[in-house]
Amino acid sequence: QRKSGGHLLLEWYLHHGPYTTMQRFGPGDRGSPLALHSAPWKRAFRTLLVAMHDSLEAKGVPRNRILHYIYDEYLGENFVETAKVIRAVNKDYKIFSDLLAPLEDYQRVAPYVDVWCPHFSGLEAMAKDGRLEFLKSTGDDIWFYDCGRTQRMSSPYTAYRHKFWRAYRYGLQGCTYHVYRSGRMSDYYAIRGGPAVHSRRYEGWFSG
Repeated sequence: QRKSGGHLLLEWYLHHGPYTTMQRFGPGDRGSPLALHSAPWKRAFRTLLVAMHDSLEAKGVPRNRILHYIYDEYLGENFVETAKVIRAVNKDYKIFSDLLAPLEDYQRVAPYVDVWCPHFSGLEAMAKDGRLEFLKSTGDDIWFYDCGRTQRMSSPYTAYRHKFWRAYRYGLQGCTYHVYRSGRMSDYYAIRGGPAVHSRRYEGWFSG
């Protein structure tokens, strides 16, 4: 991060199962799980947020380069509740959203988002129906993302290079590629410069 100046996404992924709960630790006992958005959960989450930031900032990561990716493709009430906790801890903590959504959803959650990243497939429609104009009016960064699993046979032109051209065309600040690994894990790649890399995909990114 220090070399590239890029962002770190902290992927909380608070949708279901073990991701929504935290354990109350005691001497020799894990204790009971803390229900999402309960008072004990919020206390634990606030403590964890501060600890994560303290650790990363001590290692030289600027606060404005740490993004909290709290839900994947979701802007419902749980998103708002979690975002309120983050804002209450520190208004400078940054929140990331990747949902391609109706204008009403964007308007409702605008106070809680610092980086918008809708899916690439919706950019043209968003430019026509006013959603992109609204996102720009918030003053926040706007990226977009595309995703996929098997990329070996994808054209570097259509799958990668023209993504940067679209970002330029619409006046956006970035584009990312969401790469699936093992069907469950994923990485975001946002190429902003650096040494050449020798693959069809990344040569396409750099060329774009």
